[in-house]
Amino acid sequence: MLINHAARLHEAIAAVCPIAGLSIGRMGDGESVVVEFAPDATAERRSAAAAALTGFDWSDAAHQAWQDDRIPERRDLRRSAAKAVEDLDTFLSQANPTAAQVAAQVKRQAQVLRALVRRVSQID
Repeated sequence: MLINHAARLHEAIAAVCPIAGLSIGRMGDGESVVVEFAPDATAERRSAAAAALTGFDWSDAAHQAWQDDRIPERRDLRRSAAKAVEDLDTFLSQANPTAAQVAAQVKRQAQVLRALVRRVSQID
């Protein structure tokens, strides 16, 4: 599947520098991108635009994450899932948790999992 990254690239560059538009010669090739700067684009902002272009992630995974983040429910779900994983990793890093700590963690993770599954089923 061919993914068009132009809107995401435009958004990334326009966030740091005023632009009139851009064109992409070959998708995935930052060297082929031509940025048309707005008249009020300072040298500092043009430099920031160049850095944004250099650091732009052309991967399909980055594009999918950008699309998902544009839908508030998906963005919030991704954040909740990331927080759940972080909490679990913190718990698992404990050397010798007590039986009460293990029971509390299992209960907490079950609640989080239930809430995440419920939210996933409601998206789209």
